Amino acid sequence: MSSNSSLKLQLFNICKLLITIIVLNEVTLVTVSAVEYYSEKPSFLPSCRIYEPGFTKCSTNSIQKLINQLSIGIPEVLETFGPFDPMRVRNVVFKQDNNEVATIRANLTELVVRGYSKTEIKESRVSKKDFSWQTKLFLPKMRLDGKYKMNGRILLIPLSGSGNIFIEIENLDILMLTKTRLYEKGGFTFYNLTSLRVHLNMTRVRTHLDNLFNGRSKEVERSTNQFFNDNWRDFYEALRPLIVETVESILLEWLSKVFHLIPANFFVEDIPTPQQLYGPKATASNGSYIMYTGLKQQLLKTGIVLLTIILLIDFARVSVAGVEYYSEKPSFLPSCRIYEPGFTKCSTNSVQKLIDQLGIGIPEVLESFGPFDPMRVRDIIFKQDNNEVATLRANLTELVVKGFSKTKIKESRVSKKDFSWQTKLFLPKMRLDGKYKMNGRILLIPLSGSGNIFIEIENLDILMLTKTRLYEKGGFTFDNVTSVRVHLNITRVRTHLDNLFNGRSKEVERSTNQFFNDNWRDFYEALRPLIVETVESILLEVMSLVFNLIPANFFVEDIPTSQQLYGTKAKTSNDS
Repeated sequence: MSSNSSLKLQLFNICKLLITIIVLNEVTLVTVSAVEYYSEKPSFLPSCRIYEPGFTKCSTNSIQKLINQLSIGIPEVLETFGPFDPMRVRNVVFKQDNNEVATIRANLTELVVRGYSKTEIKESRVSKKDFSWQTKLFLPKMRLDGKYKMNGRILLIPLSGSGNIFIEIENLDILMLTKTRLYEKGGFTFYNLTSLRVHLNMTRVRTHLDNLFNGRSKEVERSTNQFFNDNWRDFYEALRPLIVETVESILLEWLSKVFHLIPANFFVEDIPTPQQLYGPKATASNGSYIMYTGLKQQLLKTGIVLLTIILLIDFARVSVAGVEYYSEKPSFLPSCRIYEPGFTKCSTNSVQKLIDQLGIGIPEVLESFGPFDPMRVRDIIFKQDNNEVATLRANLTELVVKGFSKTKIKESRVSKKDFSWQTKLFLPKMRLDGKYKMNGRILLIPLSGSGNIFIEIENLDILMLTKTRLYEKGGFTFDNVTSVRVHLNITRVRTHLDNLFNGRSKEVERSTNQFFNDNWRDFYEALRPLIVETVESILLEVMSLVFNLIPANFFVEDIPTSQQLYGTKAKTSNDS
């Protein structure tokens, strides 16, 4: 089981325990039919007609008005959940043991979340077929403040301390896909929310924990907080499934309450009755929808805090979660059938076509990731100790990689057992340019300095071994890329580092660069871990983005669903 799946299972176990405790000790059953719902349309809410032009614009405005009123305060919602913004969150005790990503025990108290009142509804679409929704939301900023007490490690960094904490998320885009079942109550039609799925995209997460290490070293505290903030993308991505499911839980709790309070007729005037939509055998509800009011309050607030904990661990990579996936096969992409002869040849051609199109430009990839070639790469922090060939600490920044658009796919094999891939690629030339800061030794040569660097590799053969986990989204099967490992073979490496030895001797700098190039095989072996890690990071990032955008069905027409491959207990995810 992957670390993500293990962590996800732990969260579910925590949630189940919370539910059990609340049900046994705190839950009061409230029947909606006994709770007054709106029998007249509230003045703040414009209604719309779905069979008239301009409905989507009207619906978007209607949901925005609802959000605005939640911020002002709807009494029945305030009574159950408290204020919408700022939202006070109950204390949380969090424990995660024996996990590759983090082993941590944390108490968060006096928590307040701000920013929900600034939610902007960018678009609200309603299906005429089944009255499901597709809603695009945007939060300019969400911030959590509180107290923490923590002991453990995050990513090999040991942490202990107690003090103030804040977490701030910028530009949070949410694409929300909601399924509903209509029911009747008191002569009105209501929405019963049956499922809710979200895709998330954000541009920045900032966090700060003061008094880390119990105040023993302010410099280490500062650098640790800086490390979290500099590497926030990587941290977030590893726990994306957990964050997504937490956000889904929060939204489902809020919307279930609101839409059992306000008839659907007040949002969509010409909405059909259940009998009209589903047929005469549809069973109308008498309004005995049971809401566990205390439970909802506990789960909502606990869900928000679990999201907070996850964001504290700071995980993310470039996200396609806010980008709509392809619901029709793009014209540039041939698809194949794995159980028919000639699949490997077809698959090789299909992946080559994808690479070619990435070189031309896929808009959704350009938007989230930037150009494929030249490709801007995130900063790399590299450390290699106690090695006979090299002992080195290096920071590489402002990195640009050229050459990937010339990639040739020599072979693309897909396993029928677990749908992992084995791909052979060839790049005639790959060049990396950027800034470096380095200290240590390579091939017994002591190095220190900072400046410009280039590394140029010729005739790069890559054997790429990719592990995937299938999941469902919108009726399609997708590949979640869980790991990428590469084996490299090359015929030449050239490099140049300027300002070696911090400029003390240009002649020594020149001769050192010449030595590296004359002895490039030894130099490459010394830097092989750095080069391999860089290539793996680039390929994982690109493929995670692309294969969350394009359904696996469009590459392999007869690919099974996750339930068919893993068994009926496999869990459907819309954003692993």
